[in-house]
Amino acid sequence: MKQKDKTKYQQSPLPELLKAKQQLQRQLIETKISLEAGKLKNVHQVRTLRANLARILTIIRAKTLVVSKG
Repeated sequence: MKQKDKTKYQQSPLPELLKAKQQLQRQLIETKISLEAGKLKNVHQVRTLRANLARILTIIRAKTLVVSKG
């Protein structure tokens, strides 16, 4: 994930982040299925998707903590 994508997600509202999380989860599942089937050429794509998903989950968690505090 590039720096501009990180700042884009940090500035995004929570519903948009949740939508991006769902899309990444769906994409991760499809990629894992392709990997198991032997159709995936870029095997590092799974790792990249998991890292991007973790980044988005971290941003979501930070935003919910800010909202709950105040």
